[in-house]
Amino acid sequence: MCYMKRVGVRELRQNASVLLRAVADGHTIEITHHGHPVAQLIPATNDAWSALIASKEVTPPPH
Repeated sequence: MCYMKRVGVRELRQNASVLLRAVADGHTIEITHHGHPVAQLIPATNDAWSALIASKEVTPPPH
């Protein structure tokens, strides 16, 4: 099961360093504004294919 942490804009401002470390460790964080999702922080990658998979624009082939 995949769990995505949700944080509001205020928590993002107050804990940016902690949240960015979590993203650097591979976690995805959803940012909300007044309870509505507005953005996702995802780990940076130099691999275009991995970025497309992370954004769910493509689905990798089954193993």
